[in-house]
Amino acid sequence: MKPIRLMSGPLSLAFMLAACGSDDATPSDTNDASTDLSDATADTIDDAVETDASADTAPEPDVAPDVAPDAAPDTRADSDAPQTINAVPGARCDLASRSGLVQLENSSGTYYLSASFDDRPTPWYGAPELTSEACDFYRFHPAGACPPCGTDELCGIGGTCSKAPLRYTDGRVTLTASSVDETFDAEPTTGEIFGTVTLPGPTFAFELSYGTVRIHVDATTAPGMLDALVGTLEGGYEAPTRLDVAWSTKDVGTEVFTHIPINHHAAGPTFTECSVSGASGGFSVGEAMLEPLAVVTGLEFQGIEHVRFAAAETPAGCVEVQFLERYYLNLF
Repeated sequence: MKPIRLMSGPLSLAFMLAACGSDDATPSDTNDASTDLSDATADTIDDAVETDASADTAPEPDVAPDVAPDAAPDTRADSDAPQTINAVPGARCDLASRSGLVQLENSSGTYYLSASFDDRPTPWYGAPELTSEACDFYRFHPAGACPPCGTDELCGIGGTCSKAPLRYTDGRVTLTASSVDETFDAEPTTGEIFGTVTLPGPTFAFELSYGTVRIHVDATTAPGMLDALVGTLEGGYEAPTRLDVAWSTKDVGTEVFTHIPINHHAAGPTFTECSVSGASGGFSVGEAMLEPLAVVTGLEFQGIEHVRFAAAETPAGCVEVQFLERYYLNLF
């Protein structure tokens, strides 16, 4: 099934307003050639029949004739079949190459699935402008003004018009828990996949499919609870100078993640993301990564996520899987 064109992400509409502007082989006609040859071959039909009859009764030679061996079976059909890609546990996608996102969220023991798959990454993301041990700050500031872009294009981070991602409408996610499967299909118009999971948790395996891509994610267990969670903000929401978040957990192999967008009145893909090991117990965000986000009505920090990640590289981009629990956090 062909994908549909759909801009992904909650900021797509606002950004679109600001965006810059099979060969058909025909078989040859062989009727005349057949007519010209028919008279020439008619006289030999009787001889051919006689020769065939003799061949049927001829004894087989004691030694096999020197002929080419039978051709190997044609395996092209098998090689053209979709090949399953195994996602790498703990891996993440680089934003500039991400073309798919799957999230399975644990909310007090009820699990909610959301997913979407595009035919290419969104051209808005480049290298982060600022980095620290825990965080990256991304500013959307195209290198030069785009010319007016086509209706199927976006103004990319490089200052050129690029093809907008197309959303697959044949996407499917199958979850497996306790040897029982549950399948979620994409909404046929938008390509979005969503739903409430009825299987018992907390461990699920994933099978993802769209177009010719097939991805397997090994059984993954939901992250445990974060304890003693606290957040502090210096400078206030209007002029933040430092953000600190701390917690404790006994979980192993998890990460704590946050995405802090620019104020929604400004829109655009400018944001700060932080991700650290759950065992680290905390992270800090400095003023340089906060102040550019706190425009108009201030900083819009919402909270953090306790996550197990997995990622799979496909020919069209990277697909990231997040098994997470959200924590909405008031800052003091």
